[in-house]
Amino acid sequence: MRPLPGSPPPALPALLALAFAAVLPRLCSGATPFPQDLEPISIVGRESSYLYPSFQGLMSDNDTLRLGLDFQRMLRINHMLYIAARDHVFAINLAASSEQIILQQVGKSVQRHD
Repeated sequence: MRPLPGSPPPALPALLALAFAAVLPRLCSGATPFPQDLEPISIVGRESSYLYPSFQGLMSDNDTLRLGLDFQRMLRINHMLYIAARDHVFAINLAASSEQIILQQVGKSVQRHD
């Protein structure tokens, strides 16, 4: 069979079909790949990390001392930072200066036992 004048070469449709078949699974999945971690800008060793503010949770809570914080989520809404740890929710006012930051315990989450 002879190609009609002005029609694309026979290899072009096959090449387009191959390219479309390679891209189609990504378009159909709707999922974007998880972003890779970036390299840190700088690293601070233990000997000088005490100079930086840190969040310790409720050190009077036996579970926090025994199990660690186990952060579940951090959420910033306007000037407030909410931190959900194992079974507590904390709020920090980011508008306050670092010398005046007061940790507020907003609530205690309820654990379901089914």
